[in-house]
Amino acid sequence: MPKDTVVALAFGLDGEIVYTLTSYVSFYELIKNSASIVCKTNSCDVVDFLDESGSIVETLIVDDMFGSILASSPKVFVLLKRSADNLSVEDHGERPWYRNVTPGWKYDESGILPL
Repeated sequence: MPKDTVVALAFGLDGEIVYTLTSYVSFYELIKNSASIVCKTNSCDVVDFLDESGSIVETLIVDDMFGSILASSPKVFVLLKRSADNLSVEDHGERPWYRNVTPGWKYDESGILPL
C-alpha cells in the first residue's frame, strides 16, 4: 500500500499557469496549510514553510525558480489526483482539460480555462 497519494499540481501567478509538478498529497497539504512560504537563501533554492505564528513547519531544498514561485503566494490547482491506492485517477468531471495543462495556460476565479 502506498504511503501517500500522487497528485499533479499547477501553480499560477497573475492569471497564468507558470509551473506544473507531480508530487504527493502531503506536499500539497503542506503548501495549503502554510501561512506563508519564504525564501531562506538569496537564490530562493531553500524555502521555509511557516505556520500562523511564524514558526518553521518545514524547510525544503528546491530549484530557485520553483522556490521563487512558492514564495510568491501562487494559486495552486489540483490537476489530477490518484486514488488512495494509486491504481487509478480520480475523475475531474467537468474539467477534462486539466489533464493537458502546462505553463502558459490562463486561469480566472472559476479555474483553469480551456484552450
